[in-house]
Amino acid sequence: MLLYPVGEGAGLAPLEPWHADEFLASVADMRRHLAPWIPFAHSITDVDSARAFLHRFADAHAADTRHLFGIWRAGRLIGGVMFPTFDARGGICEIGVWLAPEEQGRGLMTRAVRHLIDWAIRERGMSRVEWHTDPRNSRSRAIAERLGMRYEGVRRSSHVVADERQDAEVWSLLAGEWTGASPLTEGAVMPFFDTTDGCFSTDVQTAVRRQAYGEDIGQSGWLTAVEWRRYLGWAKVGDGCDLLDVGSGSGGPAVRAAVETGCRVVGIDCHEPGVAAATRLAAERGVAERVRFVAADASLRLPFPDDSFDVVTCIDVIHHFSDRAAVLAEWRRILRPGGQVICTDPGVVTGLLTSQEIAVRGSIGFLTFTTAEANERVLAATGLDVVRHDDTTDNVEFVAERWRAARAEYRDDLVALEGRPTYDGRQRFLAMTEALAAQRRLSRYTVHAVA
Repeated sequence: MLLYPVGEGAGLAPLEPWHADEFLASVADMRRHLAPWIPFAHSITDVDSARAFLHRFADAHAADTRHLFGIWRAGRLIGGVMFPTFDARGGICEIGVWLAPEEQGRGLMTRAVRHLIDWAIRERGMSRVEWHTDPRNSRSRAIAERLGMRYEGVRRSSHVVADERQDAEVWSLLAGEWTGASPLTEGAVMPFFDTTDGCFSTDVQTAVRRQAYGEDIGQSGWLTAVEWRRYLGWAKVGDGCDLLDVGSGSGGPAVRAAVETGCRVVGIDCHEPGVAAATRLAAERGVAERVRFVAADASLRLPFPDDSFDVVTCIDVIHHFSDRAAVLAEWRRILRPGGQVICTDPGVVTGLLTSQEIAVRGSIGFLTFTTAEANERVLAATGLDVVRHDDTTDNVEFVAERWRAARAEYRDDLVALEGRPTYDGRQRFLAMTEALAAQRRLSRYTVHAVA
């Protein structure tokens, strides 16, 4: 059986009638977990019913009206993804999933669904992909959010599970909204702050960064070198300290921390080209033995044991995560007693915003806007004590103005590199960001908290 890899040693492949015994065993193992949400958890009770179910999908697959795939790990069927409806002529399909509870939190399902959405849109020409979920199923809703789907509403009493009618939330994704890349709810590097070699290490981009930041440490977002050193000082980062940098991008600040303080650093980011560039940078700067970078989804359970780090830093990334409380809880878990968090959030609402302004800010991907008070409440609920909560909006205004001016100076080179629509869109983003920061209607706050 040929498997398409989806990470963590798992793979995706068609689920066919000859898998009936395996499918029955898998459903039986997770029946209690699936029963509240999945109708077939109640109807598949023996090999004959399992085989009949798979035969119906096989016939529909041949007719190109439904499709079914399993997810295997170490030879065991642990879940699946299906297209319960697939209207190739109309360009509309629905996608649904199930997964063993012990396999959740690894990002397997998000990656598997992303692959199949990409296939449906790019290969099969689908215009609309729908996601239906029970309003009580928070894990299912989180996957839809991570994939960049939009919530449309609730279809009341839309289907039957275990002889009970249930509501269904409807989420959707249109072909024009799909990039195929990991969405920003997973901590990916923004298209605007691209850290791939082609858009980060060219001479023109290096020149732009130097003019924007003054001192170029390979950063992105609104971080200056002066601010970064101040944060490391707050947390007393030094020799023997273990630091986790969430959303590490191309690794510039993480590597600089190791070089200047002697600490050990792990950077985590789900943008694999950025991770590869960061790994090369650590080697070039001679700190590879103390600095490593991991490609992983920072919105899920982190791939580290409890009490692994002394400091967690997250610079201008947290507003791309949909479930902030869950992310902070993970930081609390992997911090040692007395461990510290330094986190900047440039999505703090401190004034009136129009829908147009929100749309321009959101043009770079999924964003969560919040208030300073809400941030503190979430931190407190997670067991993190806030030491300071500083307004650092000046950094945004300073960097955005200089960045926009530098890009205008190198306009022709950047248009050749990015294309005119991208160049113009990024300039609009910077102009809007500068204005909102100057008027203190959308602010950036830095939180320093202790576990």
